[in-house]
This record gives sequence, structure tokens and C-alpha cells, in this order.
Amino acid sequence: MRLANKVRRGVKNPQKALSYIKAKGFQNALATYRNQSIAFNSRKTIGTNVFNQNWDLLIILDTCRVDALRTVSSEFSCIPEVGSIYSVGGSSPEWIAKTFDLDYEDDIENTAYISANPHSETVLGNGIESNWDPETENKDVSQMRSRGDWNLASKDDLGHYEGLWKYEGRGYKYCPPRYVTDRGITLSREHDFDKTILHYMPPHGPYTLECIPEGSNLKDHQGDEFGYLERTGNRDEVFRSYLNMLRWVLEEIELLLENSNYRNVAISADHGEAFGEFGVFYHHAGSLHPQIRRVPWAETSAEDTRSYIPSFSPDDDGDYSEQSVKETLKSLGYLE
Repeated sequence: MRLANKVRRGVKNPQKALSYIKAKGFQNALATYRNQSIAFNSRKTIGTNVFNQNWDLLIILDTCRVDALRTVSSEFSCIPEVGSIYSVGGSSPEWIAKTFDLDYEDDIENTAYISANPHSETVLGNGIESNWDPETENKDVSQMRSRGDWNLASKDDLGHYEGLWKYEGRGYKYCPPRYVTDRGITLSREHDFDKTILHYMPPHGPYTLECIPEGSNLKDHQGDEFGYLERTGNRDEVFRSYLNMLRWVLEEIELLLENSNYRNVAISADHGEAFGEFGVFYHHAGSLHPQIRRVPWAETSAEDTRSYIPSFSPDDDGDYSEQSVKETLKSLGYLE
């Protein structure tokens, strides 16, 4: 819109113009502090690196908030007392870049990482400074590349890496949690790594769970959850769908823990999610918002009862389609 037209509209509706200016100023201020946070975090560390914690199996629930896990924990025997730590990232790419820092090279070399999050590929596969793919670059990773100075490992530095993000279960929009569960169980039974990280996508949106059985289209609060929330202010409906996604993945965690052997299991998140608190929605690299950076930390254990035989394998033909990184990022709302 031309400047003259903006001024003309502002004169006709000064209250709306003032609200726009305030909102624009707020967003600009947020962007400035996030950029500074990214720059600092890439060189130092804001938060607790999970390699400084005690675990054999680390389960990452993408965008899981502390209060959300506490809300549903009584429904699941596998969830003990829910504590918290301060995450090293405000978004998945920032968390991945800071977690797999070469300062932890010895740990990384003996770690298996199975990830349904496509940013494991954009960060660990492509690198930030050298081989970054512009087709998969959203605003977060662009800011990380331009502002940060990362000490980043690659997926080849890991003891084992599987990018399950490419396998889209039909109707799910992204890798279903059962695929991660199956590969995690198989890995536990067939290999012996010092540490294993399983990165699930739920409760991250889109909130597809309620639509999959019926094969129906996503409603606004399920597919455009934050746009819907900003338009309507109906947080309860959005948060209900978010909690149902969390319950869905926790059912998978119960199955996983009954069919694998780990003495020290930690259930956590790469980052949380903001649903309008302090005027912030979603999650972004560099964010220090308490609902985004404070993540759950629940400790338990796993004992294999062999009550389940995994059925998913990337080598088999199954009811899934293979997606590119770009397609998966679009499905998850990272790209337009």
C-alpha cells in the first residue's frame, strides 16, 4: 500500500491507526530483542543443554508446555512428577543448533537421534553457514544464519540418525507419532547406544488428530490455530485441541516405555508454545518468553515387556508418502 493511502486511511480512522502503530512497534521491539538473543545464544548458552542432564533416553515432545503436561499427567502412568528446565532454544532449529553443539562432541558421537521434525535436516543436514538451502529457509532460520555464530555438529557426527520427517502418514500432514515409537522400539532391541533422542512432532500443530478418523478437513482452530486465536480470542477451543494432541503422543510414549529398556528416561520438549500470553503467539527463535523457553522435565524408566511388535520400517512399503523437507515444513506451518 502506498504511503499516501496509508496516511489517508489513518486520518479517517485515527484509533485504528494508533492501534496499528502500537502493534507494529511491539512487533519491531520483539524482533530486535529476538535477534540479540539469537546472537548471544549462538556464542554463549541461554538455558540448559540436555547433554548436561542424566538420561539414557530423551523423549522430545515438540512445543510441549510445562502446564500442559502437568494438566494431563494424572491420566498417564508413565508421567511422574513434572519438573522443568530452561530450554536452549525458542524454536526447533535453535534448539537443535544449540543442543548438537560441538562442545558435546563426545556425547553426540554416541547418541542416536530419531527425528520427525524436518529442522533436524535443515540444521544438521545442511548446516547454517555453508550449505543452507534457501528453499527451506523460514524467518527463524534466516535470522539464525545472519545473526548467529554456531558451533554446530552435523548429522554425520551422530552415532545414528534417522530423519522420519519425510514419511507422511496419509491424512496426518506430517510423520505420525507411531512411526517414531516403532523405530525407537526397534532401535532399543537391536542396538546399544549410550544415549537415544526420540523427537516426536505432537503436540505441534496442525492439530490433525480430531480430523484423521473422519477424513474431514481441518477447522480454523486446528489448521490455522494462531490466526484463529488472534481473530477470535477463543483460547479454550485452541488449547483443547492442543491438549488432545498431547494426549495422543503420550499414549505412544506409554507403548514405547513398555517395549524398550532404559534405566533413565527423560520426557521434555525442544520449546513450548505461546497462546497469547503477553501478546505473543506461536514460538520463535530467540524468544525468551516463559511459556516458550521453560519446558517440562519428567524422569521415569522403561522395561521391555515385548507386548508389541513394531510394524513401521522406512525400508518397507506402507501407508505413507515420502515428502521433501520443503513439503513437510509447509505442512507444519513453517513456510508459506
